[in-house]
Amino acid sequence: MHTYQFRELIGRDLFEKINFIRKKGNDVKHKLNIVITKGQCEVCLRNLFEFLDYVSCLYIKGYE
Repeated sequence: MHTYQFRELIGRDLFEKINFIRKKGNDVKHKLNIVITKGQCEVCLRNLFEFLDYVSCLYIKGYE
């Protein structure tokens, strides 16, 4: 995820979105007494949707 090639491919904006997902996931898994809020969860889901939409545009023929 942090390789130069990957970051150049997806761009800064999308990288920041998937990095947010990674950070929140790591916080919940590795820090004691961390609770993810509903708002943070919604941001993670929105960011995941945008990343999957980007991947779909690259790999699904006819997807717009």
